[in-house]
Amino acid sequence: MNRMSPLLEVQKVTVRFGGLIALDDLDFQVEEGSIYGLIGPNGAGKSTLLNVVSGLYKTEGGSICFGGKPINGLKPHKIAQLGIARTFQTLGLFPKMTVLENLLIGLHRQLRGNVFTGSLRNPSIKKSEASGQKKALEILSYLGLSDVVQRKAGDLPFGHCKLLEMGRALLSEPKLLLLDEPTSGLSADESKMITDVISRIRSEREITILIIEHNMPFIQSISNKLGVINFGIKIAEGKPEEVLSNPQVVEAYLGKQNGTAQNK
Repeated sequence: MNRMSPLLEVQKVTVRFGGLIALDDLDFQVEEGSIYGLIGPNGAGKSTLLNVVSGLYKTEGGSICFGGKPINGLKPHKIAQLGIARTFQTLGLFPKMTVLENLLIGLHRQLRGNVFTGSLRNPSIKKSEASGQKKALEILSYLGLSDVVQRKAGDLPFGHCKLLEMGRALLSEPKLLLLDEPTSGLSADESKMITDVISRIRSEREITILIIEHNMPFIQSISNKLGVINFGIKIAEGKPEEVLSNPQVVEAYLGKQNGTAQNK
């Protein structure tokens, strides 16, 4: 893997909602094999960026390239097929379904067949479903969720729900994983669990990761590079310790208290 080449390139991207500019000529790159952290105050445009990259929003200007190929204007499922998967801050789990059933939902686009072949239960469909279940169980084991496979998702601790959401994204075997505030609402122990899992995903599965977060200790500890946006504009980028001591970042996002950055 060439760790110096950009896997994701965002160039001069602009997104407007009526008279509101959500992203304003935004530029950044995520190098292959890296973890890129993106921070900014509420309303800065972080989630808008993830929605643009995953195809949920369209750009008004600029370009987005993935693996050297433009993905502007592609449908979300086409972008997913290219190797981009994401999680959402608001979990999309089905609380009355089991952990395994929730994970298998993520395989519905990968299973072979259609409504007619499925109704016939032909051998190829059965084989595909068996393969999908085996894959789902492997992901659950990898995430440390083997003991809760048959539990209802609604009965899980919140940290395990976050892992389950991450597992659904991993099922597609992405090259780039977009994580929307993966530690939001978690305890310190749960945040540590998520941190360890994300580090393993990057190193063991060689998946590039783009994270947006408000948890400063987490994002500083896990990111290779950190970017900051405010009002849709990138105001800083670099090594986490350098970025978080940047006076413009401290002023715009973290606040000031005795000259040091404070999380808020």
